[in-house]
Amino acid sequence: MRRSYRHRIEAPLEAVERAVLDPATLPALAARLPEVGAARELERHREGQLLVRVAWFEARHTPPLFGRVIEGDRLAWREEVRWDLDAHRGTVRVIPNLVPRRAAVFRCEGTYALVEDDGVTERRCDLDVRVALAVMGRTVERVVLAPMASHFRVEAEVLRELTR
Repeated sequence: MRRSYRHRIEAPLEAVERAVLDPATLPALAARLPEVGAARELERHREGQLLVRVAWFEARHTPPLFGRVIEGDRLAWREEVRWDLDAHRGTVRVIPNLVPRRAAVFRCEGTYALVEDDGVTERRCDLDVRVALAVMGRTVERVVLAPMASHFRVEAEVLRELTR
């Protein structure tokens, strides 16, 4: 199931990109997102013009639907971003803490791009969530995607605040 999100941020691309990639932005997001309890950067390194960042997110509450398929007592996920500093775009992969027998059925990937037009930056996020379960797959996809519009809207608000 695919979704696209677009937000305009009244700031130059360089300022928005700096905020997007700043490790301090992660806890700022967690403080404002109702579904996220904590967020932190685990790893960051360069591969040529690529910045590779791995972050860890913990859900504030675990939806009942996920209770039996996660490792541990709380839903959490790893976010792997490969950001092209020259192109101002990147790919993102989200890997939840699912039990091994369920991990292969879930895929969440997307792209993230910043495009500037006359001092205003448009943030373009395209997300694709696939759950390979015959009966419940589409339902789980909808549950995963349900908070995303709000999540990306709040993220844009935080970026606006950080670039003022």
